[in-house]
Amino acid sequence: MSLHSIILSVFLLMFSVKNFAESPAISQLSDLLSGVDSMEGSFKQTITDEENVIVEENNGQFWLKRPGNFRWEVSPPFAKTIVSDGKTLSTYDPDLEQLTIEAVNANVMESPMILLSGDVDAIHQRYTVIAKEGKHAFELTPKRSDAIFTRLNVRFVDGVLAEMTIFNTLGETQTYIFSELIINPEFKLNQFQFIPPENTDILHLAE
Repeated sequence: MSLHSIILSVFLLMFSVKNFAESPAISQLSDLLSGVDSMEGSFKQTITDEENVIVEENNGQFWLKRPGNFRWEVSPPFAKTIVSDGKTLSTYDPDLEQLTIEAVNANVMESPMILLSGDVDAIHQRYTVIAKEGKHAFELTPKRSDAIFTRLNVRFVDGVLAEMTIFNTLGETQTYIFSELIINPEFKLNQFQFIPPENTDILHLAE
């Protein structure tokens, strides 16, 4: 799974957290997100290697809408568009003129992709959640030993998601700073559809 798919994974799981009484930390996270049905904003991404050396920096915009709708656009020079309607995940690489389409299946659900539009039962089953910094930050640790990341930290400022850090199994760290957030905007239906340009090479991945 690509780095951009990992952050998309994280967004999707966290976006529709609901109240879950068995875990106080998940309930606290739910309280912060309970009024969010849609969201748009900008992001800055920094990726560092195991020696904390920056290997990639980029920025872009994103759009989210429950349940499962997502659009993630990375600006050049690492341009990429990732779109999901909750059933399929489409990734377009303009440099390669290639579109990859895959189902949002069990493999995707095991990744952090469900963090913003999955359900809280999945979070409880797959992650250990700890509240930190006076309930303004959370640490999620996968329960599965073969998960694609070892730890995920999220931080809120004034009740709004501000930062997300993913520590993957290769020793890389991906940090995302969010800004210019708009909560509960209205979207047109085609916002979460992707129509590829002519002459695009379309690859359908098997389930």
